[in-house]
Parts: sequence; C-alpha cells; structure tokens
Amino acid sequence: MYLSGLYKIDYNLKIPETKRELCCKKILLLGVISIYNVKILTYYFKDSLEHIFYKNNLISIDGWFFIHIINNLLLVYTYKQTITYSLYMLLVLGWEVLENCIIPNLFPMLDYFKEPTEDTIGDLIAAVPGVCFIFFYF
Repeated sequence: MYLSGLYKIDYNLKIPETKRELCCKKILLLGVISIYNVKILTYYFKDSLEHIFYKNNLISIDGWFFIHIINNLLLVYTYKQTITYSLYMLLVLGWEVLENCIIPNLFPMLDYFKEPTEDTIGDLIAAVPGVCFIFFYF
C-alpha cells in the first residue's frame, strides 16, 4: 500500500516457517504473563508505580511508563531474530486494547487495568525506544 506514492508500508505479518518464533501460543502466553505481571506489580508496588513524574493535557509519565519501556525493549531483544516493525506495533497496540478494553470489561475485579487517555498515550510513546532498536540495531 502506498501513502501519497512516497512511502511503502508493508502490512505483511508473515514470518518464514523456519524462523517462526512468535506463534499464536507464544503471543497468548506473553499476554497471560503480562497480565499476571501487572497484578503482582500492582499488589506490591502500587504507590511507587502510580507516582506521577510529569503530566500535562496530552501525556502522563508515571512509574508504569518506565515499566512499559523496559518490557518493550525486552520484547524486541527477546524476539530480535523475527520481530518486525508491523508485528511489534501490533503487539503494542494489542496490549493497549487488552489493557484498556478487554480486561476491565471481562473481569470487573481488574478494573484498575483501565487507564486515562494520558496514560495510554504515554504507553504508546514508551514503545518508541523499541521501534528505534528495530530500525537501527536489527
């Protein structure tokens, strides 16, 4: 697909059979592990992680912002052989949908997963270091 004829964006998420490392089972397992990580971190470090370092009308940076940066970099490094920009962004956006829409609606006792818009924008910005690693180091 071409945007204004200048840039070609590849939406192909196919990974060659020989390098298939991120299959559906591993992505599902990654999601379940991430949910339990949030539960555990919230239980033990809720106050520290919710401390706001910077906030304006567009973005909020708290302890969770740094957790997102670390997790995104670990994701890219762990799957450095097979991760693509498209797949990475699919995983990041998929997590935000899971975190803000699916989990709070399916499990009302986990309603603390739902974030204000400023936090969600911060989480998406926290994905930028992972994008830089994909483009410049792999």
